[in-house]
Amino acid sequence: MLEEAAKHGKLVPLAALMASPWQQFVGDASELLYAQSWLLVHYLFNAEGGRWRAPFKAWLIKEDRQEGPGGLTTAIGRPLEQIEADLLTYLDALK
Repeated sequence: MLEEAAKHGKLVPLAALMASPWQQFVGDASELLYAQSWLLVHYLFNAEGGRWRAPFKAWLIKEDRQEGPGGLTTAIGRPLEQIEADLLTYLDALK
């Protein structure tokens, strides 16, 4: 499903995915949203030998963390556009 969505340009932009209220994860689009969320977390834990694992985990447990995509990009030091591009490459490598 992720491969098909990526091939047809139908993945949800990460900014929208991360800013979405939980209610968006219920209904017709929920499967794709959950799959994309899983891919993002898998990438952050495992890509490039776990390069972003420690900063991602530190951001997750920080009580006063900046929420949303801005907080994530600040935490791992990678622009959102680059994460999106890397996710497509990462997804392709998982095949």
